[in-house]
Amino acid sequence: MTVPEAFEGVAVRAGFALDDDYTLEHFKGGQEWRLRQGARVLRWAPADGNAAPHIQRDAAMLAVLEHFHVPAPRLLNLDAAQADYVASVQHLLLPDALRFDEDHEVHESTWVALGRYLRALHASGITPRHTDAPGPRPLDVSLLDELEAAGRLTAVERRWLASWFRLLPQAPRLVPTHGVVQSTWIITDPSQSVVLGLTDWSLAGLREPGADFLHLPDVAVPLVIQGYGSDGAGLLLVARLRQWLDLSVMADREVSTHDAGFREPGRLAALLDGQLNLLGLTEQRGSF
Repeated sequence: MTVPEAFEGVAVRAGFALDDDYTLEHFKGGQEWRLRQGARVLRWAPADGNAAPHIQRDAAMLAVLEHFHVPAPRLLNLDAAQADYVASVQHLLLPDALRFDEDHEVHESTWVALGRYLRALHASGITPRHTDAPGPRPLDVSLLDELEAAGRLTAVERRWLASWFRLLPQAPRLVPTHGVVQSTWIITDPSQSVVLGLTDWSLAGLREPGADFLHLPDVAVPLVIQGYGSDGAGLLLVARLRQWLDLSVMADREVSTHDAGFREPGRLAALLDGQLNLLGLTEQRGSF
């Protein structure tokens, strides 16, 4: 793997020994290079690359998390003053901390611990420095009327889905969220029973709590909810219903959208039913 000369220079100046063991990742889409040696991680990208603003946002959020004592990688340095690159150096808290990739299977205990971690994050009261992610827009049953008129909901399905709108408060509770919680961003101790934090905070923002459950694999959802607490299932369903309703509207507006399946009659009701099955709540539809 050929690395940019400027990246090598930054790594050496930051104290990384390139003649010793290290791991190197290249994220081509954002032109980012990421080097890990022991507990330290160097993130580097060309100043005009897509990853550059993400590195800066991530660093800003790590500083906020440390100030409020929320476990996360510790920011050691951010260099955003150069004309040709942006770089940050972070510490993963333990030299043998695990960050998951395709070679590591996530243990069930890790998913449960992640639920506890997200609970603490959502209760922390911090405000991310970059809060440009839009908050949830108001939803009412008129949207279901629109979908029924478009032929994607039967009258029975519309009535059933309308009953779920009580999950959507008129004044949604916004909390600090990571934005894209998935296995590759989790850091744990070697036993995988303690979540030391999450990486890649560039999309953090104030959202409804369930937004942090939307990118989890199906196998992880019940375990994360177990660690989060009994109200986690309802929060996930709120977020899912919002997401599906938004996708249904987009399916009408964008002819080539990959979400065109949301034009099909019964699609919303079927998805919601599947989510209830995943959570083991099929018999408790009316209890949230």
